Amino acid sequence: MPLGVTALPLELLINVVSFLNFEDFVNLKSTEKSLWRILQNERISREIVQRHIVHTKEGRLADQQCIRYAAAIQRTFYRREALALARPCSALILGGGTSIVYREGILCYVDGDLIRILDIHQAARFEQIIDLRLIGEQLWKGGKAFARADLLHYQDGMLSFLYRSPLSDGEYDTEETWLMAIDVRTNVPTSRRVRLAMIVQNSKLFVRNNSRYLYVGTHDGMGSHGHHEWVLQGHDLSNGRPIAPLQLTDFFGTDLRQTVIFEIYEDFLYAVSNQSSFEVEEVDWTSYYHCYRFPLHEPTCGRLQREKIYRRQHREGPINDSWTDLGLHKDERTGDLFITECRREWKAGVSTQQRTYYRSDPLTSSDELPDGATGADAGQVQYPVNDPLVKTLDEKSRALYSEPIPRIPRNYQPEPITATQTFLLAKTKYRTFIPASSAFFDLVVDDYPPRQRTLTPPPPRHWQQQLRLRIGSRILSPPIDPATNLLYEGMSREEPIPDSEERFTDRDIGLWPPADAHPDLLDLLNPAVVPRPMSRMIGDVVAVADERTLVYMPAPLFQPEDGNRNIVLVNFDRGIQFRRIDGDELPLMRACAVNQNEEGRELTLRDDRASQGKGKEREVADMDIDTISAHGDGSGRKAREEGKQRGWWREEDARHLAVGRGFRFT
Repeated sequence: MPLGVTALPLELLINVVSFLNFEDFVNLKSTEKSLWRILQNERISREIVQRHIVHTKEGRLADQQCIRYAAAIQRTFYRREALALARPCSALILGGGTSIVYREGILCYVDGDLIRILDIHQAARFEQIIDLRLIGEQLWKGGKAFARADLLHYQDGMLSFLYRSPLSDGEYDTEETWLMAIDVRTNVPTSRRVRLAMIVQNSKLFVRNNSRYLYVGTHDGMGSHGHHEWVLQGHDLSNGRPIAPLQLTDFFGTDLRQTVIFEIYEDFLYAVSNQSSFEVEEVDWTSYYHCYRFPLHEPTCGRLQREKIYRRQHREGPINDSWTDLGLHKDERTGDLFITECRREWKAGVSTQQRTYYRSDPLTSSDELPDGATGADAGQVQYPVNDPLVKTLDEKSRALYSEPIPRIPRNYQPEPITATQTFLLAKTKYRTFIPASSAFFDLVVDDYPPRQRTLTPPPPRHWQQQLRLRIGSRILSPPIDPATNLLYEGMSREEPIPDSEERFTDRDIGLWPPADAHPDLLDLLNPAVVPRPMSRMIGDVVAVADERTLVYMPAPLFQPEDGNRNIVLVNFDRGIQFRRIDGDELPLMRACAVNQNEEGRELTLRDDRASQGKGKEREVADMDIDTISAHGDGSGRKAREEGKQRGWWREEDARHLAVGRGFRFT
């Protein structure tokens, strides 16, 4: 006879489990087989998906009946845990290039005179190709020679980039720069792919676009105060016509992702700044985020909405601005848009720094804030009572003050403090925060002994650098205080603050790959070694991460900026399964591979084909990426001839199939 929760009627059981958070529900399923079978019920799983992960990719696939709701729950849980614990599912080289843009699971990269588009989240075996030389010959009368391309932005199937064409003007060689927007969706006719092609004079710009509108931002407008301001020039991609420019008055900050951020979300362009003036105020109390928002089809002052959001009190401590990372993120549970910021602070004036992630309250939706209105009080600032510094203010002061607003624990996360696992900013090549996994996500340079194919220990003076992932996360603690055996008490002002009773526990910081990783894996994750001094030192690294993958391009020190680099994928999602050119799975490697077994011999990969003789596929895998990039494998001439017949847009086999270098992990 069933006992406990398994004896409850289904309707009551759905009501009970709906109050659990997402992780607790998955853990509850794992307690016993009978409970697992009951909670696999699609009605229960659908309720959990709708409450917790409806705005994830897995939730959308389940709603579209592409996968079961129970499968969506499992896949979401495991990719969150894999990232939080630094346990990737696979890693492979996708190809080689000089510039990348990665967004919404779509990787766009420049490979010689081609732009290649690969759907990583679908583990695609084909890539869409934009032939930059042919596009210059076919789109312009008389042709446009191609020099190079700089990728700018991708969103909703629209790719924007700068096409640079060389010009010869007497004694000087110059470049003509074109801004282009191309629809890269597969169901669009080639004749309608080019949505915008215009000459730009200022190459120091940023672009944000969706499938219908494109906005170019430059910091060259002049305000009445004598300082430069941001100017946003829009273009309607349905007809290529420009939209009247909008200058953001009194919008302060110049450094993208450090003091300002621009993003398009639900047909609105959001501009967020963490600065309140052009100059530092000697006497000030409170800092705010300033959020500007306007509809893409009508960027006018009358439709511009302004919102002032509490950020911090200055007395909380100084900030190390070099580490600041500002962003906008959509919540996977509610779909709300939040301002996120990572700050490294000397809290309360102590001598040690600590990095902390902060999340604002949800931004006010566009229909809740009237056009031309502001979400903050526009009246006279009320200064603190009995503060002697108030007497130093005059009519020119722009000091701001408000009462401190308590932060609930889920809206901030201090980084776990471990003295032996910290890295300088110069050795942190990429840093971000992944809200879905509550994880600090860093790509760092660590010192290692040189790569060895034998077990002979290297001399102590022979050291090199290796790229490693450094991830620190936390989990929700039980609701009972172990000191008192009572429920944690929440915060309250005039009334209790929702969710303020939550407590969290830090996990150990994870470093991957481990110190004893297999040499083949280290060769894959780090730049190709070239025969020159200091070649084993890490140079520039371009990286982008989302909630399930990391894509980066490493380079050795002193490599030319225009040289091709490996494009490496580190994948945390078990639903993304790349395969070999013959359709077989990637070779399997232990998650914590070691270099020795019990007899002291070097371990080989568990897939025997990875260590067999030099077959044709193995020979391709051992080649340097520069050799096979830009059609260097001998197929380029044939592909080019076919491309001339089909035009500048075509489809080819994905480069990762020819490279053939990757591993799965247990």
